Amino acid sequence: MRRWILPVIVAVAACAKSKPGQSYRDAVDIVCHVDDAPGFATASPAERPAIMSRWAEEKVTNAEGLALIEALGGAGGLDRRKMLAEAKAKAGLDTCPVFDVLAPWPVPEVGTAQLESLDARATIVITEGKLMLSGDTEVALDALAEQIQPLADLRPGSLTLILDPETPYRVVFDVMSTVKASYHRFALVASADGGRGIVPIVLPDTASVRPDDPAEPLEQMVVGLSEDTITLFSLSGAEGTLAQPALRVALTEPAEARAKLQETLGEIVERRWTGRTRTAASRRITLMASEDVTAAVFVPVMAAVRRAGEAELYTDVILGTSVIEQIEAARDAHGAFAEVQVSVNLDSSLTGELVATKIEREHLAAIKRCVNDGTVKLVFTVKRNGKTVDARAELGAELDDAARAGCLTSLIKGWRFPPAVDADGDSREPEVTVTLRLRQPEPDTVAP
Repeated sequence: MRRWILPVIVAVAACAKSKPGQSYRDAVDIVCHVDDAPGFATASPAERPAIMSRWAEEKVTNAEGLALIEALGGAGGLDRRKMLAEAKAKAGLDTCPVFDVLAPWPVPEVGTAQLESLDARATIVITEGKLMLSGDTEVALDALAEQIQPLADLRPGSLTLILDPETPYRVVFDVMSTVKASYHRFALVASADGGRGIVPIVLPDTASVRPDDPAEPLEQMVVGLSEDTITLFSLSGAEGTLAQPALRVALTEPAEARAKLQETLGEIVERRWTGRTRTAASRRITLMASEDVTAAVFVPVMAAVRRAGEAELYTDVILGTSVIEQIEAARDAHGAFAEVQVSVNLDSSLTGELVATKIEREHLAAIKRCVNDGTVKLVFTVKRNGKTVDARAELGAELDDAARAGCLTSLIKGWRFPPAVDADGDSREPEVTVTLRLRQPEPDTVAP
């Protein structure tokens, strides 16, 4: 975006004469703060080259400093940053703010989405498979937690991530998880029609979303993102489920898909919150992406779910692991050998789909350790605190065995579900009936 800066400086520097008195440290410090030139911050892009030229002509006189500028003019990308890092170290400087002026890192484009303002924060750049701390120091992932702490002490709050558009979700999540002892709030830099800004996101204390958190609102919205599809659903089942989502749209035309996502979220917000004061929890939405989805895809989606024009949607974006993959993995492993049907005797946020999903994800393997073939009926009541009571297991005639029934009953007593509430927000205590039809896999159907 501002790659014209160095050629202008170099042209001036080549004509400048070295004068005694300026140290190499002073020259490098001037280079590192060239964006502090008077009037630069408020100048238009067209005005900045002349400002930068005057700054270089007036300030840089050290011969070695002039040679550095000339070398920087012929370099690019990581080489330029490496040169600046070496010069900074040689000069004994602690910081060099000019990095992002001399060669702005590429970042994801988010179209017309509204972004928050950039400000001074601790920064990690992820590009070309490398992690760059503060934009100039390459660091390994396994050493990041230790090296980030001094930076967190100096600049607490949130951590800025500058992501190459091709950065996969798994890398970003790994970096965030690594530094979560120091930071759990992050700012992803992006480029919109109005310039560069940030998309703020949060990494929860636990890597996965807790659908049984009583502080969560009724809808508990989730955006599931694969490489070719956006899926919108709610953990509570109140606004779609994974099986029957509120929206499933292909990413063939990404901008159109994001517009449909915003339209659906806008309808949900309007229907649920018109005339009511939204709580902090009601502004949360969780993004769960497949591990190979790139920043070019997931950052624009994060920006889209926050606002549509001036309308506020879900401004607190929480990052989670891919529950979609977890559910699909569970169904791949068990679905061919277990049919799960659920009925709930009261209308509430605790839907049959939510119960079935939780059992498939968390409990099916344990159930099959008690009974792995035949028909089983499990009945229990979910109390207001989400705990299960009055549990019993009914086995078909071919499985009528007290030991097996006792094994299942013991399991049920340890289960927890989201507290059930009705449409008015009142607590309910529904009775749940789960019918499972289990069969053992044939040897040749088991994956090696």
